[in-house]
Amino acid sequence: MTTPADLQAARSVSVIDPNWTVRDVVSRYPATVSTFKAWKVEACCDGGRSLAEASQRAGVSRELLITALEAQVAEQG
Repeated sequence: MTTPADLQAARSVSVIDPNWTVRDVVSRYPATVSTFKAWKVEACCDGGRSLAEASQRAGVSRELLITALEAQVAEQG
């Protein structure tokens, strides 16, 4: 699970474009599937949705979701 320290570290890394779809993120960074699942975003069903749409449907902030995704990417190296 992503910790607050992981989220802070990820803020210095910008690898995910906020305009991407869920599918874009998962295809580039497959390990993010677990982060999407933890944040209640369906990586398969919401795949064609933008990160903004998918996060809104899940009731989470797009910015926080992206930060968590970037932490996952940074953790994977």
